[in-house]
Amino acid sequence: MGVESLVKEKSFEFAVCVMNLHGKLPHELNARILGKKLVRNGTAIGAHIMDAKHLEGTDGFVRKFMDAQAICGKCLYWLELLHTAGYVADEDYDYAYRKADDLYKSLHGLIAVLSNKRFY
Repeated sequence: MGVESLVKEKSFEFAVCVMNLHGKLPHELNARILGKKLVRNGTAIGAHIMDAKHLEGTDGFVRKFMDAQAICGKCLYWLELLHTAGYVADEDYDYAYRKADDLYKSLHGLIAVLSNKRFY
């Protein structure tokens, strides 16, 4: 499996993960607001990756992956916030955070390869 396919698969799995997590959130307003942000961003990662497949030229392609990585970073923040506020159980948080962090690192590596640079 190529790196791009692996990232696509990881983004899909993370999208399913955040949708499932959203279903477990309490019906409190703050939890629902943050949950919607998490779902919006968690599903947008894969959408950006799919968009990248249809772009011509390396610059636009890399830009979409960079956008996906930035969005993934936001997901890490929303997850941490939801957990710290007590809306997400430890085991659900750990699972979702690991998925997001793994996806973030995979995107980082792919961007580095595509742009022929090392990012530190």
